[in-house]
Amino acid sequence: MQLIYSQQLETNDWRVIYNGSQSGQVYSNWIFIDAEQSKEGGIGWMNQYRDTSVEIEYRWSWQVEGGKQAMYMNWLDQQDSVKFKVLFNSGTNGYSEYYLNNVIKWKVDWNGTNSNVGGMWYIYNNGALSRSGSWGYST
Repeated sequence: MQLIYSQQLETNDWRVIYNGSQSGQVYSNWIFIDAEQSKEGGIGWMNQYRDTSVEIEYRWSWQVEGGKQAMYMNWLDQQDSVKFKVLFNSGTNGYSEYYLNNVIKWKVDWNGTNSNVGGMWYIYNNGALSRSGSWGYST
């Protein structure tokens, strides 16, 4: 494996390249992972590719949305696209959402501290809210 790091005018870039063989599979300059992040760190992405392919299998990305840090994880396969979003409003609150083929399936939000946290959960059916409730934890 070879890790290549480069600095561009506005970004830092990484690439992991594999050459060799494993379990009978030959790899020739196959890009396993590539990534890019802005110099200030507020936005970036990382792709992991399917075995010996240029098809993206997983994609992670992060960016600032409305002054808050958001992180996305995407899984791509032959039939479905899965997206998981986490947004941190501060050290004590935020939310996460799960999408299947760009349709929201569930959302959970939280607010509190390590010893006392709670929030709401939401279940969606075809993108429409079907159930919700509250949750909590305290020590």
